Amino acid sequence: NLKVGTTEAIARLETFAADSARPQGMRVEAIAALGVWADPSPMDRVDGIYLGQAKPRDTVVPAAQAAVLRLMQAQASENAPALRIALAEAAGRLGAQGAAPLLMAELQSDTSFNVRVASLRALQALKVSNMEEIMKIAVADINAEVRRAALGILPSLTMSDEAKVQSLVAVIRGGAVNDQQAGFEVLGTLKSSEAEKALAAFFDELVVGGAGKVAPAVQLDLVDAMQSNGSPALAAKLDAYRTSKSADSLALAFRD
Repeated sequence: NLKVGTTEAIARLETFAADSARPQGMRVEAIAALGVWADPSPMDRVDGIYLGQAKPRDTVVPAAQAAVLRLMQAQASENAPALRIALAEAAGRLGAQGAAPLLMAELQSDTSFNVRVASLRALQALKVSNMEEIMKIAVADINAEVRRAALGILPSLTMSDEAKVQSLVAVIRGGAVNDQQAGFEVLGTLKSSEAEKALAAFFDELVVGGAGKVAPAVQLDLVDAMQSNGSPALAAKLDAYRTSKSADSLALAFRD
């Protein structure tokens, strides 16, 4: 079906994927085939045999998008996370903008964290306009895997620097130690004035309040983030702190 590339072939795959009597693994494979309809591999998906480059099929991609959307709508009545994950991935690859509301609903309330991660990544692939809202939901998810997925994609998003930093600060303020560490790591990669200000504010809290507001477990993560940022002002803060502690290194300065 994938090699043929016609609307009839799309219909056959959709019918197969929708049939709950079929083995779930084969239904997932049918959905995955729909997901790469726009640009299939020249290699056979099953046995790896070279099939040659597919002919341009821009005219049939909308049919594949529509098929995936119908399958997503039908999944509301079937408890099959593996299928929802495959459909989210297919929607993202196909650029099926009509799937965005369904993906948003999955991100907000699906019981499977793997589905929520897949939905988040699909929304990223679709480049939806409300990505700031989506990130607020993702970084506040109860599951650490979803939160980490959100942090991982944050630097590449077309959001304002201010919004990115706000999301990271929210994670660092309210997250578990692992979340805070990941938040500082990403914050250190952002070379914006907003990121610099946020890091400076965290460091000032640490210095003024001792360990009151920055947990000991993440203090060195904050230092690493400040160094990664590369700002001369942040470097000066760190050096001043080291000097005030009469320490030969920052690691020694923070030992007590």
